[in-house]
Amino acid sequence: MAIEAPVPAQQPATFERPPAFYRVWQAQEGIPIHQRFHLESLTEAELGEWERFGCRGAFVNLADADITTAAVLELPPSGATTEIKHLFEALVFVVDGRGRSTISSTGHANVTSAGGDEGPPANQIDYEDEDPTIRELYVRELAARGVELRMPEVQR
Repeated sequence: MAIEAPVPAQQPATFERPPAFYRVWQAQEGIPIHQRFHLESLTEAELGEWERFGCRGAFVNLADADITTAAVLELPPSGATTEIKHLFEALVFVVDGRGRSTISSTGHANVTSAGGDEGPPANQIDYEDEDPTIRELYVRELAARGVELRMPEVQR
């Protein structure tokens, strides 16, 4: 006795991988995205008005944007970006001119000239409704692993 597999009425749909959320987010920012292996000069990159930072900017995705990406910002003399808070590491590299960055949670300011860089600390986010118990557990867990917490406690 032979057993035959049922024949599907139609071919199964082809799987199409959805775009990575980060790429979707970049597209929604409304600025140029330079997706390439090499960019000759950051000063020549096409820029657009970036509402989030309050200045002109663009993304530069060299190789794989899911691993590393860059954003180019153009500030006029004596100009400033909108204050932002970020969760992940960032590196500020001055392409031309001179700039000053201030970490608002600590008040630390750093002046950087062309060719210089600065890495503001990660996790500079204050939560209005931060639960002290959660923070205490977090601090204890870090201490158990030999890691010092660098975020100041939020004063209420």
